[in-house]
This record gives sequence, C-alpha cells and structure tokens, in this order.
Amino acid sequence: MKIRSISYACIAFFLLLQACSSTMNSTATVNKRANILGTWQLANIGYEGINEVTVKSLFKEQNPKCFIGSTWYLPNNGSGYYLINEGQNCASIKQNIYWSASPAEDTFQFKKIEAGEKPKLVEDGFRLILSSVTKESMVLRSPVETSAGNAYIVLNFVKSEK
Repeated sequence: MKIRSISYACIAFFLLLQACSSTMNSTATVNKRANILGTWQLANIGYEGINEVTVKSLFKEQNPKCFIGSTWYLPNNGSGYYLINEGQNCASIKQNIYWSASPAEDTFQFKKIEAGEKPKLVEDGFRLILSSVTKESMVLRSPVETSAGNAYIVLNFVKSEK
C-alpha cells in the first residue's frame, strides 16, 4: 500500500515537471522574435565548410572583415539599417534595410533599401538561417554555394547597450 502511494506521488511529480518544461519551451519560441528587436553589434564572423580567404564580399557589399564591429538597428516596424565604420580597406556606409524574421522557420531576411524605394518593390534580398537568439546574443548563418556542398558564413552578434 505504501509503495503504491509513493509510486503515484512519483508519477504525479514527473507529470508536473513535464507540464512545466513544455510551457517554458513554448514561451521561449514565442519570445524569439521579440529578442531580435533592438541594436546589435557584429562581434565576430566564423566560417563553416569554407576557407575565409575565398570569401571576397558579404551581402554584395564589402569584405566580411569590414562588417566586424558593424551596428545593426532592427526596430519592430522592419525599417532598420546597418552601419559599417571606416577602417583599413573598408568604406564607411549606412545601408537602410527592410528586415523580417520567422523564428518558426528559423529564418532572418532583409532587403537593401535605397532612398525613395519601397520595400515591396525591391526583389533582391538575403535569407539567413536564424541559428539562435537570446536577449543578449544572436547567431545568423549566411549560406554560401560551393562545389563541395553546403557552407556558411556565421555572424555572431551581441546586443548593444544603446
């Protein structure tokens, strides 16, 4: 009798833990897009399946090294920008973008928007894999086509204090 009571108590406790853990996971998914909002700084860039010397530009812009330290402003309305500071062999640029994200599909995409352009009329853009995002960090992976198969440029962001 006593063993049966302990068994029921253990089962009830296990079910309670399961219920709480699934609630926590669904909340994290819901908050993912909200975590993307704000100002980010590109802390570093990594490479998967490709040698960094073979990558000449990122987002049809400049050498990927020029993006390290860049600021990305991603507001809720989707009309943001990235800012590259002038440096060695890097031109200073403020590029307006229109961005969106779908955490359910693990994607982050943006279009470069020039002055006077409407985002819905711009056909070219960039789709990245949203590998992870928290309130403090975000990892985006930009696919690169190679003859050897899948390769990625990995962008590691940290939330800016601004």
